[in-house]
Amino acid sequence: MAQARNTTDDLSVMTADQNSSKPILPSRTARFRSQFGGNKRIVAPSAGPVAFYCHSYTAEGVMKTSQEESLSTRQMLERMFQVEMAFMQSESKDIRLLADAFHPDVVVHEPTSLPYSGDWLGLEGIAGLMQQMNKAFSKVAVEDLSHAGSPAKLYVSCTLHLTARATGRTVTQPFLEILRFENGLLVEGTPFYFDTAEIDAILNPSA
Repeated sequence: MAQARNTTDDLSVMTADQNSSKPILPSRTARFRSQFGGNKRIVAPSAGPVAFYCHSYTAEGVMKTSQEESLSTRQMLERMFQVEMAFMQSESKDIRLLADAFHPDVVVHEPTSLPYSGDWLGLEGIAGLMQQMNKAFSKVAVEDLSHAGSPAKLYVSCTLHLTARATGRTVTQPFLEILRFENGLLVEGTPFYFDTAEIDAILNPSA
């Protein structure tokens, strides 16, 4: 995997798709294969609260899908990742961009043992969480992504690679999160890190 460089100091995310039938996360550099018309390459920063980020779109804009249309689970994930990416790319960081994929009453529950812990509520909370994760990590990479379930309870798993911005240290561990969607919008997200103490250690320069 090659990583594209950017003049900004945004969080860099790379993804490795091990199965072309699975969704691919937002990344600075990602290659898309199979059903999406051969290899494609995009450059885009991301620091989403669910760290996950997209495919089947152009780098110039976010794929718009009416909430009234019937969305598959994959399409809901795609749209969420795309909206996260568009928000992180924007200079204004206008939270109204998040309304295309996140419910106004969305909540993401981060574990208390991490620096960005707590319940992040509403669109302002999601925006704040993205920026806090961007401060913590210079790179987030995921591979072996898979998902199962329904919009009411969607299980997403992967192998997570993190690089701390302050120390340059890295960690690799399994990761799982449970997402809940209503009318195509994310209502609730609960991430489960394999070892939060290991993550906290790479973030702490004195550790």
